[in-house]
Amino acid sequence: MTNLLVFREQLKKFYSKYELYITPLCKFLLALVSLLVINSRIGYMSTLKNAAVVLILALLCSFLPINLTIVIAAAVTLAHLYAFSVECAIVALAVFLLLFILYFRFSPKDTLAVLLTPICFVLKIPYVMPIAVGLIGTPASCVAVASGVIVYYMLAGMNESASVLNTFDADGMVDDAHRIVKELGANTYVKVPSIPEGFKAMKALAKENINITATAIYTPMQAYLAAKCGASYAAPYVNRIDNMGFNGIQVAKQIHDIFKNNNLKTEVLAASFKNSQQVLELCEYGIGASTIAPDIIEGLVKNQAITSAVDDFVKDFEGLTGAGKTMSDC
Repeated sequence: MTNLLVFREQLKKFYSKYELYITPLCKFLLALVSLLVINSRIGYMSTLKNAAVVLILALLCSFLPINLTIVIAAAVTLAHLYAFSVECAIVALAVFLLLFILYFRFSPKDTLAVLLTPICFVLKIPYVMPIAVGLIGTPASCVAVASGVIVYYMLAGMNESASVLNTFDADGMVDDAHRIVKELGANTYVKVPSIPEGFKAMKALAKENINITATAIYTPMQAYLAAKCGASYAAPYVNRIDNMGFNGIQVAKQIHDIFKNNNLKTEVLAASFKNSQQVLELCEYGIGASTIAPDIIEGLVKNQAITSAVDDFVKDFEGLTGAGKTMSDC
């Protein structure tokens, strides 16, 4: 115990001696980590993700009162959300204003708790700050911790919603396509839905020579637009079209004819079959690409006459070479 007290006194003396340097450095590091966490979670504004901008803001925070670090972090958060959605930015602004009123009214000295709580959540150690504040803080400090928790879950929810919305956003589709090609290679055909935002994404990806398969096709016009946007394949859903009361096979044939009559390089990649006869009919028409379930493929070659013929060949061979013999051990 005595050694701990001595160490604490030495630490106090060291801090008092170099306080002029230690305090700005700690504020700089705290601001830097906070900004990096914000950018990693909701980095929708590319300018604010620039390393130079992050360093300048963190450096600015090191010379300002620490409470202003919260204000700057909130401003950066709002800017990112504004770049994504004005509505999200307005909701976040309302939440921040309410939290600021509570924070500056009840626990204005607990800035560390506000900033470190979301960081601890990101680091998967969410209980650190509540326990620490419970041990060394005041009852009012719970306001600061609660503010940090609210901010974390608000941003996590918005980030999750953004991921869903990006699925139907051209820029989000392009980003996903880049990731897919990076992970799986340049020979990968990226599936893009044939919707207005999907057509935008197809045009952008085609300029980069990325292979595209246009999906969710139910009409010939969808396929035509996808082809004009640079898709390599167009995938009509044959059986699903049938279930809608139309003729899926006929739609696939129409798409094939449109491509040929307009000299488009796009090919039909027929999908969603219910039986092997549908596949055969499209093959006869000249459509040579399909995505087929294993049971449908089996139906294309499963035939008792074929099985009997193979058995006869095996018996004839074994009659000449001996039972169980193959060419490798004759």
